[in-house]
Amino acid sequence: MTCHPLAVELFGRRLQPLGQRAVSVFVLSEIEGLRDAFALAGFDPGCMAWLSDAISGTLTVADVQACLEHAEVIIGEPKGSTLELLAAAPNLRWFQATFAGCNGMMSMPLPVAPFVTTRLGGALGADIAEYVAAHVLALERGLGVHASAQQRAAWPDDETRRRSYRRLPSLTLGILGLGDLGRAVAQRLGPGCLGMRIVGLRRTGSSAGGVSSTGGVSSTGGVSSTGGVSSTGGVSSTEMGARGPAEEPTEGLVSRIYGPTELARFLGECDYIVSLLPDTPASRGLLDHDALAPCATKQPVLINAGRGSLISEAEITRALDLGYLRHVVADVFMTEPLPASSPLWRHPKVTITPHVAAVTKPADVVACFGENLKRYAAGEPLKYVFDLERAY
Repeated sequence: MTCHPLAVELFGRRLQPLGQRAVSVFVLSEIEGLRDAFALAGFDPGCMAWLSDAISGTLTVADVQACLEHAEVIIGEPKGSTLELLAAAPNLRWFQATFAGCNGMMSMPLPVAPFVTTRLGGALGADIAEYVAAHVLALERGLGVHASAQQRAAWPDDETRRRSYRRLPSLTLGILGLGDLGRAVAQRLGPGCLGMRIVGLRRTGSSAGGVSSTGGVSSTGGVSSTGGVSSTGGVSSTEMGARGPAEEPTEGLVSRIYGPTELARFLGECDYIVSLLPDTPASRGLLDHDALAPCATKQPVLINAGRGSLISEAEITRALDLGYLRHVVADVFMTEPLPASSPLWRHPKVTITPHVAAVTKPADVVACFGENLKRYAAGEPLKYVFDLERAY
């Protein structure tokens, strides 16, 4: 097959500063400032094709089709029309998503060639940790009470002003999901930093790095259970790595790690519960159906910065009204934007933020992609692989 001239021009050179072999990269992302971030990091923008150039008129429809045909690597948001383009890329071997969550991949059309998907990992942990710390401190120090008094120009009475607060080292923070985000929260709020005692709950028996136990690439764009080269031209386990890199250790950070069958014991130990779980069949409705009843004694605060499918709005209200929870901080919801009719807006024990616990920055995408690009070109295992079988 004769290569389109544009593909030869764009993809015939090496990506800088990588000097090992040429990699054909097509950027579909709509993140503002991403091109500048790549240039600032030392990548040659001329060695990457950009779908945004089609909007400006620099690329024609034929040019886009040629880039898509020859692209080996694609960068973009894992949703909408991007999924259709991925499915139509015959030589695609690796898709770098610009989101930490890639559940949109579950609904993409069957691709013409198998490929590996990596999520945006290792970049948002500090942001999530700051979000959690901000709400823990605000609630413990009663900042909402003081803000309300200020609006009324009212100096609080002595009892309110001298309100007793708990010191953080006396509190236990429970983390649902001890991936890279959970470890970042443990590092910044746990021993050696803010001093909270950390316990965690995670899936047991998972392989290191979050890929399947035997590696390989499935025909639907995820990680299969068989490995090897697909008959349709897939990616071999030796080139892409049968396993991802091992997870960073949690030793010294987490006092105890519970398995999924110990949810009640985990919940009963917590003063704060932070959920960073992705949307998977196992996590959907995890805290529904009176699951929070073990919290009745300590009445913890729930901070949900993972996915809204963890617990229904009705169950949040019920848990607060029954005294299972003292307060709920919700950054994610089943329906976003959260409808104005939702009772959560008006509940006095609910704090709502509009999915801003961690927002993707262009530099985050560049750093994550650059780290994995070196691995990809060297035939080493990629980090942050998204597994379609597990949905995370």
